[in-house]
Amino acid sequence: MRAPRFIRFLSVTIIAALASAVGMQNAFAQWTFRAAPQPLIRNITVTANSPAAGTNTLIVSTLTDGMYKGTDNGTTTTWQKISNGIPIVQVRTHATVGTTDIYAATEGAGLFKTIDGGANWSAINGSGANALGCLDVRSVSVVVATPTRTLLVSTFCRNNSGVYRSIDDGANWTRLGPAAGMPGSLPADIRSNALLRFNSGAINIYFLATSNYGIFKSSDDGATWATANNGISGLNAFNVTFNGTTASDTSKLLVYVQGSGIYSSTDSGANWTLSNAGLPANFAGLGGINRESALVQYIGLDKQGVYKTTDGGVNWAAWGATAGDDDAKYTRGINAVTGVAGLYYLATLEGVVKTTNNGVNLQAAGQMPGGRINAMTHDRDAPSAAYIAIKAPVKINYIYGDYTNNALFTSLETGVTGAANEGVVYQDRLAPTTLYVVTNNRGIFKSTNSGASFTAINSGLPNMIGQTNRLAIDPTNSQILYLGLSDAAGVFKSINGGASWLPSNSGLSTPQALSINVVTVDGNDPTIVWLATAGGVYKSTNSGAAWTLKYSAVDGSGSILPSATVRVRLGSSNDVYIANRHINANGTLTATSGILKSIDGGTTWTNILQNLAASQVRVTASGDIYAGISAAVGNPAVYLSTNGGVSFAPYSTNLAGSDIRSFGFAADESALISLSLENGFYTNNAVVPVNVPLTVNKVGTGTVTSSPVGIDCGVTCTTTVVPGTAVTLTATSLMGSVFTGWSGGGCTGTGACTVTVSVATTVTATFSGGPFSLLTVQSRKTHGTAGTFDLPIDSSVGIGGAVTVESRIIGAGHSIVFQFSGPVTSVSGVTSRDATSNPVGTATFAIVGNDVMVTLTGVPDNRRANITVSDVNASLTPSAAIGFLVGDVNNTRSVTASDISSVKARSGQSTTALNFKFDVNVTGAINAADISAVKARSGLALP
Repeated sequence: MRAPRFIRFLSVTIIAALASAVGMQNAFAQWTFRAAPQPLIRNITVTANSPAAGTNTLIVSTLTDGMYKGTDNGTTTTWQKISNGIPIVQVRTHATVGTTDIYAATEGAGLFKTIDGGANWSAINGSGANALGCLDVRSVSVVVATPTRTLLVSTFCRNNSGVYRSIDDGANWTRLGPAAGMPGSLPADIRSNALLRFNSGAINIYFLATSNYGIFKSSDDGATWATANNGISGLNAFNVTFNGTTASDTSKLLVYVQGSGIYSSTDSGANWTLSNAGLPANFAGLGGINRESALVQYIGLDKQGVYKTTDGGVNWAAWGATAGDDDAKYTRGINAVTGVAGLYYLATLEGVVKTTNNGVNLQAAGQMPGGRINAMTHDRDAPSAAYIAIKAPVKINYIYGDYTNNALFTSLETGVTGAANEGVVYQDRLAPTTLYVVTNNRGIFKSTNSGASFTAINSGLPNMIGQTNRLAIDPTNSQILYLGLSDAAGVFKSINGGASWLPSNSGLSTPQALSINVVTVDGNDPTIVWLATAGGVYKSTNSGAAWTLKYSAVDGSGSILPSATVRVRLGSSNDVYIANRHINANGTLTATSGILKSIDGGTTWTNILQNLAASQVRVTASGDIYAGISAAVGNPAVYLSTNGGVSFAPYSTNLAGSDIRSFGFAADESALISLSLENGFYTNNAVVPVNVPLTVNKVGTGTVTSSPVGIDCGVTCTTTVVPGTAVTLTATSLMGSVFTGWSGGGCTGTGACTVTVSVATTVTATFSGGPFSLLTVQSRKTHGTAGTFDLPIDSSVGIGGAVTVESRIIGAGHSIVFQFSGPVTSVSGVTSRDATSNPVGTATFAIVGNDVMVTLTGVPDNRRANITVSDVNASLTPSAAIGFLVGDVNNTRSVTASDISSVKARSGQSTTALNFKFDVNVTGAINAADISAVKARSGLALP
């Protein structure tokens, strides 16, 4: 997989941390745009030899950034955005009349029209009793192209959905068929995907492909409808296409049904038979079937490229090189250019792909901004790195970096067999090398090697084709996982890290309740699990064994409304938040739309942010509430409350989009680091990018310098660098010593060492010979059977400075270890004193080879000490300053909520070299006792 083609602004500036008050933050740009992949293309229309011979004009509709016009002169394609004036970015499809008149079908704002090529748009949704009854439009066709035009649309709503016709160019609309529920009607909740119309004499015949009822047919110009599913397995029909050898032969049809396959009919849809010969087993389409001519049809498969039939679906074969191209293997649709042999444009999950020789060679058709990153997961131990879900999972090694540099990205694609653009990458916070990826059509995949390779873990799960799935991990037990599925498939639970799954749906008794949007495990009490479903919010207090409805709502017609998100504040199981995007079929908000809060564990709810379509909510451990809004373009996309929801203010300055996909939080829930809109990825200017330390541990006599500069050890043996930076270290021997080699950080040998620093890194440079000298100072504790772990002390910092803080309980004794370049033969004494020379505890020492081990007893908590070893080998008297503050695991010299959150995030882990600081009770495991010890010292600051 090549790196994603990200688009970024020409100038990216990292703004320093801002004041916490919302009013002050609003005076500045609160967000910095970082990047966007290319947009998700839904539909392409091409006008050949326009505006001049040899030039093609392309119109595309996207689900992530509206509409674009492309001009392809044969060698390059340039794009111009043409949807300014359409209030939302999700444009499902479009229809054109010539090159200037365009109809745009949006996912929630209805139908729009331009007569000047996209410079100006107007809504054509009618009004009152003659309005378009559902504003989520999935198909549009111009039946009569001359004024006044006749238009047909199909829609996708919970109620009042169906097929609508206008005979006056959108001024007034009529729903086809009798009223919902009457004989021959279309169901009111029908979710259409496409509408096929053909003329038989004076009567129009329609085929409507839907995602919840299969296929409907009308043989009387839409007056009545009946299902036409005989022989078809499954109800998620993408589209129906002609399959006849002549234009008058309308009896032959093809349909693609998600999760089942391609079916053909030779009797106008009365009967269907499978038509999958030559297609891969268990294939999944990313879109419907595209007809080129007569018997020639195409379908784009998930990560398998495009397949083609030349005999009306009897046989299929891979087309060109699409299966091996990084973009074309994610094709949604294909458009053949009339009159230009071999020229095709492919609509993919990331932009437009072009071929001039029938798919043999493929190239990106220019670049346009406006793609989305579905979700951001920040690395537990290096939050400036993030895992993202686009067409394939990717790690961004440094979110503040240069997005034109391929080295910024690490592919996580190996073993993942499906598209991930609707998925999420999850990290196990207890075992951060374990990652999970959920995909559009292939279920869930697991990696235990930081994403180097993945394995499918779908045992016990239903057919995952077309299933949107969301995962939650028990924060205290990595083996317990919950997977929520869409399309009434419910919740599945694993108690063995995903090796097998069992349904966990007791209490979820309706199809809506079994359609899961979000699963949330309470970080305070993991036996409590929450679900946001298409039928409201459910709670389990017994680890998913049974569910109880805690919140539900209906719209004006009585239809059950979904809840988008449910979250629990880390620190209180009673503080629960719901995001509701509750909209009537006519686009108006219901009173239940917004952010709801419960302070009693879901018994009662209060709407704390009303009259907004909320799609996301996240809460920091300290209680700051971030609301993500699906709004009209130009309106705030984020609101922030710093007072528990008493009031909110826009927190959206510099966001160019308007529909939040995800919030990227720190692992300890302490801060919002990033967010993703439909058309880009941003970082929060209130969170200063954190560089990571590079430390040289020098053994013996010599110096180590670095390029870029920062290390001059000698004196400066630690520096901080931007994650992902390549640093070259050079060792120089002194005073008769010999450099014998590197270790750590991947460095070996005796030449210059180049180390790429992504996380805290220590490199040891060893010299032999030379004069006697102090090498390192360590604070040492034994953590039960887990072993002994050392905390490095910077001996160059004086007692009044920013000393290293020992966060672990001192207990009966504590060792400060002074390591020298050679054997220690004599020491005259040791002292432990504060800045005014008063004793701090009692210090004794022992000589062990090259080390002097100083044991401290009776040291009180929350003190500074300067430990001095006198007359070592009658030549050296080194000192080291250290602070003792139990619970200050983040080394800020105070104990705050961030320290509590950091320990909580690691609760249940065994003590290792990576997490020993958080085992404050030095028992060998991080548990509730450690959390309590930190909480007991909250608010203390080192004097």
